[in-house]
Amino acid sequence: MLRPLFAAISRTFFRGLAVVLPVAITAYVLYWLVATAEASLGPLLRAVLPGVLYFPGLGVVAGLVLVFAVGILMRIWLLRQVITLFERLLEKLPLVKTLFGSVKDLMGLFGGSERRGLDQVVWVSLADGAAQVIGFVTRDDLDGLVAPEQAG
Repeated sequence: MLRPLFAAISRTFFRGLAVVLPVAITAYVLYWLVATAEASLGPLLRAVLPGVLYFPGLGVVAGLVLVFAVGILMRIWLLRQVITLFERLLEKLPLVKTLFGSVKDLMGLFGGSERRGLDQVVWVSLADGAAQVIGFVTRDDLDGLVAPEQAG
């Protein structure tokens, strides 16, 4: 008698959690980004600008302007080459390579200029159907991905 009630309560709770958790995580990440930008750039701006010109939130504005300026500077061929060289150096450091590569791939997925055909979404069954995941098709075949004896 109580079992169906607990199952219904559990389903309802997890349905609500599936809605609230992504919103809460997104809000927290945005809050963290704003707070970090203000904490990092605010003191610098207060030291450079007269007190009358500084207002709370100017660090965030300065951070957005800085990111936009870097985007503009990346159009310059020589600077792009320097950044590419720096990225290659980062990709040679073991722990940094993993973290940097993951963040770079994630940014490329959501906002990069090279979409690499991530328009097709698939539902994949893993481990004999015991688990299913949603993914993006990134290539049409396994050439160069696994050894021939492992494919199949």
